[in-house]
This record gives sequence, structure tokens and C-alpha cells, in this order.
Amino acid sequence: MLLSEKLLQYVWLHRVFNTHDLQTTKGEPLRILSPGTWNNNAGPDFLDARIQVGNTLLAGNVELHLKASDWIKHRHDTNMHYKNLILHVVHESDLGEDDLLPPYVPAVELQGRIPRLLLERYANLMQHDGNILCAGQLNPVDDLTWLSWKDRLLVERWQQKTALFAQWMDGNQNNWDETFYKALARNFGVPVNGDAFEALAASLPLKVVMLHKHNLLQTEALLFGQAGMLNERFGDKYPQKLQQEYQFLQKKYQLTPVKPHLWKWMRMRPSAFPTIRIAQFAALIHQSLHLFSKILGTAEVKSIYQMFDVSASPSWDHHYRFIKRNEISKDDKTTPGKGKNLGKNMIENILINTICPMLAMYDRFQLHGNYLDRAFQWMRTLPAENNRYTREWEEINIPNTSAWDSQALLHLTKNYCMEKRCLNCSVGNKILRDKKE
Repeated sequence: MLLSEKLLQYVWLHRVFNTHDLQTTKGEPLRILSPGTWNNNAGPDFLDARIQVGNTLLAGNVELHLKASDWIKHRHDTNMHYKNLILHVVHESDLGEDDLLPPYVPAVELQGRIPRLLLERYANLMQHDGNILCAGQLNPVDDLTWLSWKDRLLVERWQQKTALFAQWMDGNQNNWDETFYKALARNFGVPVNGDAFEALAASLPLKVVMLHKHNLLQTEALLFGQAGMLNERFGDKYPQKLQQEYQFLQKKYQLTPVKPHLWKWMRMRPSAFPTIRIAQFAALIHQSLHLFSKILGTAEVKSIYQMFDVSASPSWDHHYRFIKRNEISKDDKTTPGKGKNLGKNMIENILINTICPMLAMYDRFQLHGNYLDRAFQWMRTLPAENNRYTREWEEINIPNTSAWDSQALLHLTKNYCMEKRCLNCSVGNKILRDKKE
């Protein structure tokens, strides 16, 4: 049977072993009052446990090993972190009765007490090929388990996404508008220009942008200039005007643009070129006032679609990029006179990856549960994402009907299934501890 130290820790934490007539290796009666807190940092495996050995109550830490002799193998005998132990839990006691390690600490052997079925199921999970280890074993998992687990997965995913946002908050005196501005800019750069957009927003403070937001040409000039895209000689009047505006504003605010090489253009649709996204970002800033505050005051997701229904300025109707002087534009030959609007798919991407995570983060900071509930509600109304990970779940009949589903399943696959963290997964727990053969 496949048994790892992590599985042994799981067995101890959840007490999924036979505790009847439990004794130490010295034959003393043993009761587990509390297994302790699973310690994921350096030191003993479990902290603040409580046990009773004979008539003596003990409180302290617990260390687990597959074999008792692993105590020496892992060099715990010279580590001060292991001095306050009250119990040594082992699967196999491979030492004599007088060779307790560590000395004077009671030991208990679990060999023969762990259910065979649990070991078999864990072995099947670990040996399964593919991303979804539990494929074919999902019958014991009920809808309520999936419902609560997906909520937790989504919160975990949002916490991952907003870790960077929290760093920005620490650096800007908890300015939510500035943080949202940077998060939104980064999202405009998906899938490959997120870092470049983030650098652009970092180089151009929101307070400077807001001073000129009522003038679209100046807003565009600030953004394109700071993006390092106005350093060429242009033949068209539009980029020439942008250059003139930027030269004045750059000197006024002592701005330093980002390096042009940060921007990626290869293997992407022209509608996602950084020039178009910057023009759309400028249009959103131009028409919005206190955007994050408006979102906080919005109950219906359809209002978000209206807020973000923007198009690049008409100067972009026939272009996807700036045309240098004496350059023949391939874009001009193929591009009809069509507005470059942000589009439903991009708005939904922003809702999924920026707005809903920011609402959850705001809820955590402000301790108002209604923002987290609203984020969940909006995610359940947004269409499901379709990618190779979600399709794998659909193939085994796990529903993927909304963004709430797809984001949870994506997080589950990447952070649990592919890492083989079945012991930390509610679905894996349900499978392992199901009483049915």
C-alpha cells in the first residue's frame, strides 16, 4: 500500500484510524483529546495537541514519521524546534522497547490501524494519469460538497489574484482608486502585455491622469507617451498632435516613459494590439468619474457592461497601430472604417479577473459581506470560460455553466489536482473517507 508522511499526517489530523484500546509502545493507555494544528512551517508536524497518557494530561507538539528511526534520519535529535514534544506518532515502530526516539517521549504505532480501503483509494488517486486524479471516482461526491468547495476555491483564487493588489495598497496609503487603476490597466494587457500595462500605470500616477481626463487627446497623449510609443516620426496628423501634447505634459510632470521593447505584438489579433487597448483604456478613463466608487454602488452586473461600453477614438477606425512617415500601412489596405469597441468578451474578462476579485478584496478590508456576495452573484451570471482544463471536467460530467464554475475548476486543477493535493481537497476527502466499498 502507498503510504506517505503527508497521508500519515492526514490520518492523524482527522483521526481516521482505529482508536479502540489505543496504547503507547510501552503499553500505556492513550487518549487523543486534540490532534493539534497541522503545521506547514518548520518544526513539529502538529502544534498545541492535547493527549492523555494513563492518568497524565499532556499539552504540546506532535511529530510523525513512517518509521521511528526516521527521527535520527531527519536529524531531529539536534534541532531545538523538537524539544517540546508530547508524542511521537509512527506507522512502524522499528526500534526495540528501550530505544525510544526521542528519549522520554511516548510513542504510538498506527500500523494495522489505518483502514485498508483508505490506503487503496489514496494509491489509486496518486497513480492516476492525467490532470484530474479522481476521474472515475467521483460518485461519493454530493452536490453540497461541490457547492461549498467551489465557493472556497473561488475565494482562494481571488486571494491569489489580489495579493499583488494588496502590495499596491501598502505602497499607496490604501488608495482604492489608485489600486483599481493599476489592476484595470494590467487587465487591459491580457494575455501577453499585462506586465507592460502595469509598468505604464506605475509610471503615470492616477492623479496626473485625472487632471486631464476631460480632454481625450491629452489622456491619450499621456498614455501613449508613457508607453514609449511617440518617439518616431509620423506622417499622420493624429500622432503628431499626440506628440505635441505629450512633450508639454512630460516636461510639466517630469514623467519618464517605459521602454518600448516591453510591448509584445507577435501572434495576437490586431484588435488586441497594445495601441488599441491603450486607446480603449484612454476612452474609459475619459468617460468615467470615480469608476471604482461607481462599481461599489452598482447592484446589477448589466450596469458594468454599460460602464465599460467604450470605443477607441475615431482616429483608430482605420488603423491598428501608428504609421511611421514614409511607411506603407498594411492595416490601411485591409481595415474598414470600423470603431474599435472594447467588446463583450473583454468586459467579461475584466469582470472575472479584476472587478469581482477587487470586490472580494474590498469586502475583506471593509468587513462588509454584501460585496463578497455580490461578487459571487455576478460570477454565477457570467458565461463559463472554455479552455482545456474546463473541458476535462465537462468530459467527466462536472458542470461548467458559469464563470463561477470555470474559475473554481481552473483553480482546483492547477492548485490541487496537478499538485496532487488530494488530502487538502474537499472532493479528495469525500472520496477517501467514503464508507462504501
